[in-house]
Amino acid sequence: MKKIILFFFLLSVHSAFAIAPVTMSGSSPALENSYNIGTSNTFIYTITNNVPNRSFPITVSGISNLITRTTVSNDCGNALPAGVSSCNIGIVIAPTSSNANTSINQTLSVNYQGRIPLTNTIAFSVPSTPPVFIAAGQDLTGAQPPLIVVSQNGGSSFSKASTTSLTTNGSLAGASCTGSGTNAICAAGGQDIATSTALLALSTNGGSTWTKITSIDLTNARIFGTGCTGSGANAICTAVGADSGSLPLLLVSQNGGSSFFQVDTSGFVSKGSFSGISCIGSGTTARCIAAGANHSDSLLVISQDGGSNWSQINTSFTNETFSGVSCTGSGGTAICAAGGGNNTTLPLLAVSQDGGSTWSQIDTSNFAGGKFLGMSCTGSGANAICIAAGAAGSVQPPLLNVSQNGGSSWSKINTSSFTTNGQFFAASCTGSGTNAVCIAAGQDLTGTTPPLLLVSQNGGSNWSQVNTTPFTTNGSFNSTSCTGSGTSAICIAAGSDTSIVTAPLLIISTDGGSTWSQITTSLPARGQFSATAVAG
Repeated sequence: MKKIILFFFLLSVHSAFAIAPVTMSGSSPALENSYNIGTSNTFIYTITNNVPNRSFPITVSGISNLITRTTVSNDCGNALPAGVSSCNIGIVIAPTSSNANTSINQTLSVNYQGRIPLTNTIAFSVPSTPPVFIAAGQDLTGAQPPLIVVSQNGGSSFSKASTTSLTTNGSLAGASCTGSGTNAICAAGGQDIATSTALLALSTNGGSTWTKITSIDLTNARIFGTGCTGSGANAICTAVGADSGSLPLLLVSQNGGSSFFQVDTSGFVSKGSFSGISCIGSGTTARCIAAGANHSDSLLVISQDGGSNWSQINTSFTNETFSGVSCTGSGGTAICAAGGGNNTTLPLLAVSQDGGSTWSQIDTSNFAGGKFLGMSCTGSGANAICIAAGAAGSVQPPLLNVSQNGGSSWSKINTSSFTTNGQFFAASCTGSGTNAVCIAAGQDLTGTTPPLLLVSQNGGSNWSQVNTTPFTTNGSFNSTSCTGSGTSAICIAAGSDTSIVTAPLLIISTDGGSTWSQITTSLPARGQFSATAVAG
């Protein structure tokens, strides 16, 4: 009998030591490498009490400054409930300007009744300055001047920039920013309706003030897009569209916007226009790709020396034109994707894996037809993520195509589960690999025709639809821009609310697209946004 009792005693001791009495999980979601100033990020750690019928008081220590404890669902409070049970500890990471350009390394410590505490390391960096966001379009009140709103604190707040020095009546169709903080350089282009000229506006202080470029005669010209890269006095800024003689318009600055010159495009085509441009790198090694139309055919031109010299890329993409282009990476290994079409045949999609030098056409026969309108690439090399978004035509789901291997292969995303009739006008991706966040923005053409916004938080593998009805029941998103990665990515989407009158619509997410809030301050009662941009 004693032997039997001893056996069960030893068995119970062995079982007790086989399972740790109290454990703590890793964070959910997983920690990222960096978090931007102005963002607020919540993480949950699960504490499991494996001791039957025994509770423990707890204390949490080791975190301070930008990391604080917060109450979450099933919060542990100050005690672990009697086991076997589990509860949660929540923390918030909220960097401020005082944390700029620092590396954070703290240890979350949970002490339960004097025993060896449970610990988890919290390590990440905070970039030196918060990202700058701009949204540009037209104020439809008064004389209807251009509209620019700016955030210099990562989207925490926006203010309306003065455009009185630009024109009394005009609109902006494209925007781009480069650099960081109050030194960011931004270019926005469109039309000066009051004088029937193209409008090119430049800011060299993070969007605080804007000046009109007047050194070039832009009478009867139009600007559709801009592209900037680099920083400071070596930043490259470009603007594209159509000139007064129906030739493609191409403007370049090689000194951070201090001066611009017009590129002679008559050697490329006798008639055409550029719809978009993408630039990467800096200074004399920057690469820019401009995409558009040569009559009714496609047009691509490239500069590999910061905009000094341009050459046309020979393509065989006839009877189709490009709507947009996006590049990521650097130099001769950069990945570029250009998309377009003519709405009556298959959408046009072309990829370069050597910095824009050579291009190959992607088979889009898995689509019935349509046109890609928004392009975005992020990451680098064989792991670059690219998406192409657009419209399939009358009463069709919108187009969405994704590559997760640098453009080598593409997967069609079935969007019919989101809407049976809709269109995407814009796309934006940020981050890399499975942590990349991608946005496709446009309009759902069913029901009351609300804005349409899809989000992927894993590099384009899976997509979810954002409920936009709290913002408006009728309207569209015309542009979107993102920066950062994973759950700390910040994204904005901008367009128009047409539920009553045409009013500007601007929303933001600071948690990788999971939740969104509307920006209403500093916006006019009537207006619309056509372009967005981010620096940092």
